[in-house]
Parts: sequence; structure tokens; C-alpha cells
Amino acid sequence: MNTYSVEWGGWDDLGRATVSNVADLDAVLDQVATDAEGHPYKIGIFADGVTFDSLPVGVEVVVGLSDRSSVLYLGPEGANIGYDPTLPAWENGLVWVNANGVPTDYDADRLRLTPEQAREAAREFVRTGKRPTNVQWDE
Repeated sequence: MNTYSVEWGGWDDLGRATVSNVADLDAVLDQVATDAEGHPYKIGIFADGVTFDSLPVGVEVVVGLSDRSSVLYLGPEGANIGYDPTLPAWENGLVWVNANGVPTDYDADRLRLTPEQAREAAREFVRTGKRPTNVQWDE
């Protein structure tokens, strides 16, 4: 059974969990979204124990927005941003995201999925260990 390291938060309050299945992942994503109290967080989900401190193979998803999200895949295929070509462009301006304790602006180029699409991409990664197929990818 594969395990995945899940990380979120800031330098002083880095949250970490280990998951091995989709139910565990959903529980962590739900808890982070609840704890974030409406402030978006980037969450890294990395294969085989690799972390932000090493070369990752994994996905990074944003939780905490009601209608948009983001997913970034990191792996042998490169670093790719997931998108849904049928989703209208994000028109609400920049959104501040807690990216490992660094306030990071996400705009229309990054917010190209619904929260459910991004979550399903994370679930597929945990199930397969490979780049998710439920979204299209910028190459």
C-alpha cells in the first residue's frame, strides 16, 4: 500500500498528515478547509514520503474557495497546471492563498477548476500515484 505525505500551512505551523487512501485524504482536506475559516490554503500531496524540501512527485491543490480551485501536478511529465476548458474564465481578480506560509496571489491562470474537480484530481493521484486524468493539463 502506498502512503502519501500531506502538508499545508506556514513555516511555524506546518501541518502534516500521512494518508494511504481516498477516505483519509478527504478527511484531511475537509479538516484543513474547516480550520482555514474561509482563507484558501495550498495543500501538497506527495508520493512515497517526499516533501516540500525534496524534489516532489505529487499534486498541490487549493482548498477554501467556494467556487474555484487549482491543481498543480509535479512529476516525470513536468509541472503542469490542471484546467477545465469548459469552465468560464475567473473574473473575480486576485485571491490570496496561504502557500506554505507565504501569501501568494492566484489569478485566472491558476483558478481553472471547480473545488470538486481539484479534489477528484487529488483522489485519483492517491489511488494511482500518477498524473490525474480527470482534468486537462497545460504542458
